[in-house]
Amino acid sequence: MENKLNTSFYVATILLLAVLTIEIFQFKDHYRIGMLLSIVALAFVRPLPIQQWTFIDWTLSIIVAYDLVLCFYASCAVPAVYNMIFSFYGFTVYLIVRKLLATGKSLNLFQVGSYLPIGAALILTVCSFIIFRNSVLEAGFTDTYHFRFLFRPLGYVTNVWAEILLVLLGWICFIRRYSSIFIFLTIVTILLSFSRGAYVALGIYLVIWIAATKSAKHWKPLLAVFAAIAIIAILFPTEMKTTLRMNATVSQQRSSEWRINSTYAAWEIFEKHPILGYGNGSYTLVIDESLNQDSTVPFTTFAPNIIIKLLIEKGIIGIIPYLLLLVEIIGIALSRRKDENTWIIIATLIALSTKEMAQSTMFDIPFVWLMFFILLAFLQRQAPEPEICEPAKDRKSYLIPGLLLTVYGGGILFVNLDSQRYNIPGNRIPYLVNQGMECAKNYQEIKQDIYAEKAISFLKKAQKYSPRDVQLTYLLSQLYLQTDKMDQGYCLLENLAYDYPNNSLYSWAFGNVCYQKGLLKKSINPLVKAIFNNPRLLTMQQVKEWKNNDSAFYHELKKEIYRYSTQHLQSPSDLARYGYIMHWFGDYASATKALRKAVEALPSLTTSWRLLGEEKKYRLLKFGALKKDIFSTDVIKEPEITNQLLLDMVYKTKFYKWYGVEFEY
Repeated sequence: MENKLNTSFYVATILLLAVLTIEIFQFKDHYRIGMLLSIVALAFVRPLPIQQWTFIDWTLSIIVAYDLVLCFYASCAVPAVYNMIFSFYGFTVYLIVRKLLATGKSLNLFQVGSYLPIGAALILTVCSFIIFRNSVLEAGFTDTYHFRFLFRPLGYVTNVWAEILLVLLGWICFIRRYSSIFIFLTIVTILLSFSRGAYVALGIYLVIWIAATKSAKHWKPLLAVFAAIAIIAILFPTEMKTTLRMNATVSQQRSSEWRINSTYAAWEIFEKHPILGYGNGSYTLVIDESLNQDSTVPFTTFAPNIIIKLLIEKGIIGIIPYLLLLVEIIGIALSRRKDENTWIIIATLIALSTKEMAQSTMFDIPFVWLMFFILLAFLQRQAPEPEICEPAKDRKSYLIPGLLLTVYGGGILFVNLDSQRYNIPGNRIPYLVNQGMECAKNYQEIKQDIYAEKAISFLKKAQKYSPRDVQLTYLLSQLYLQTDKMDQGYCLLENLAYDYPNNSLYSWAFGNVCYQKGLLKKSINPLVKAIFNNPRLLTMQQVKEWKNNDSAFYHELKKEIYRYSTQHLQSPSDLARYGYIMHWFGDYASATKALRKAVEALPSLTTSWRLLGEEKKYRLLKFGALKKDIFSTDVIKEPEITNQLLLDMVYKTKFYKWYGVEFEY
């Protein structure tokens, strides 16, 4: 019996290690096989009886239950279901670790076994950084700081990977065994991220760890820490100095400005719906109208900090369990203030929270989420209790694994059925948009009014079910134009161009409608704004037609572009766009001057290097630093902009993020 019991715990532990390996290496897992494996592992060990649950156990169960409730009214159903699965995934892993801790079985295997994927990940990170740096230097740049976005260890964005490393550092310090080399490698890789938030979080962690624990004062871990810092400072002084200056470069200033603007905008959105929030996965949708209607600002899926993320998506009710969790963590820290393990976990959670206040990624990255739950389990570690060493033999012990399996199966089934909703009748946005476009196409072919009416009806219904999706208004305007209802389309586009003057999609469409209606003077201003915000619009077929068939209008447009551009040169990005425009019009001297000034302040401007004839630098930024043969691969000429391509650039990523399927228009 004892051997059979031990086998169950060993199998569960191996499955748990497999889950962590899957998540840290980001194996493609559309069906969340990791959660299925964790449910199987939980069935092997069976969770602690509910009578033995702690306050934290119950608080976490409330958090995951609320995430299930959010699925029924969330603004974005598919992301909400994914987040719900994600939440239950973490709770399943938590229950497994709680049982391992309560029985004391397989803990050594779990802790030491985790070194295998961690060590492999750290070594791959160092190797990929060497390749990345060599590519940057070979391209002709002198340091790597401005090109951190090209460094994608294991496929992660640098800031996200830095957060994972912070959690791993705490975990390694907690294990202690053979930790010095892992501490050294982890701190090296954190420092190589050159992330301001990671540097601040690392500093806070090290101060608490060294001050509160005896193990940190041993010469080996201390030597590992200071050796890592010294080596990075000696080998990469420019990058480290730039990072520590915090707000010196244009990219740093833009990043700080984005965080401030995002926080203010998100707070205004939160005040409109404070109690319940907007549902999991809805942040980018509800904030889209305020932040993501500017063609000069890149689209991001991350919230500026974790507080905003929680308030927007979960509301005041949803944030209460997290506050209760915080109170309980503080209580444990105070009651066990002499325990080293407790302080290591507390230091890790504080470092994680600090990084989350710079940019919230924890709810989007499975590995960080799972490690957060694992750390909470270890925070409650006590001496094993012999009376619960054996799993309960009654069927009730399978109730929780069974419920988790039901939630998992239902969630995966919903997501996969929803991905087919383009063709399944209902009120889902993909189906309504697709049907609207199909009816418009039918109208253009056979000119029957019933198709025009159906097309407009479908899009209006889509607007009703997703009123915060501004792009649906644009699609409706295009349907009006395609079904010979120009006046209605004109009114919608005029409002869009007025409300969102920096959105080149709306400005370009409105300018074109004005031109078609014969309002030539009125068309100039929106067309000029659209071209300045997205100079690639100069490659449009429409521009060529104006040049060949309406030279008077073309020259007037060109003159206004010159005038407007010279009056709006406030940033390196403005200079880069101005340089592109001047280059297109053949004013190479002005173009070169503007482009040189732009790349001096912001070296990551891809197209500017191409226009300056810097082929290697352009190739680096175009293909990435880790791609093979980037300096010899054939460069495919950028396609001319079309209305469809312009729409895809603005909407495709958003549509998939919000509705869970590809945008097909």
